[in-house]
Amino acid sequence: MARVISVTPTGEPVARPPDFDLATAWHEVTDRMAERMRGSVVEGRADPTAEPLLRRLLDGRLRLGPAGPDGWLEMTVEGPSVQVVAAQLAGLGSRVEILNPPEARRRLAELAAELTSVYGTLEPDAHPAGTPPAR
Repeated sequence: MARVISVTPTGEPVARPPDFDLATAWHEVTDRMAERMRGSVVEGRADPTAEPLLRRLLDGRLRLGPAGPDGWLEMTVEGPSVQVVAAQLAGLGSRVEILNPPEARRRLAELAAELTSVYGTLEPDAHPAGTPPAR
């Protein structure tokens, strides 16, 4: 519904098929949406201090495994694409490490380069608000 821009009434009645069941139709649609949200899998590891944030951010798309010798947790995240999962995890910085697939690691490196081009300097006035960095 968020994408509906306008509605024009036609005056014609809606004819619902006699065998239509709204609850069944709703479950079919939501199940398909859930499948799309889980079409890609990213594997990695996470600092245990990131666990609460990961659970809030990723809800049921996150699976955490046992901790390795360094205390970091094995992590599997499902999402609509590896690019989306990488972007969602990017905000956790060094508290997560994506191990697979390689395209997710590449996307994180691209995001890091983009962010460095904008925020790479510690000088607060290097890029005044609203002024894009030089490229």
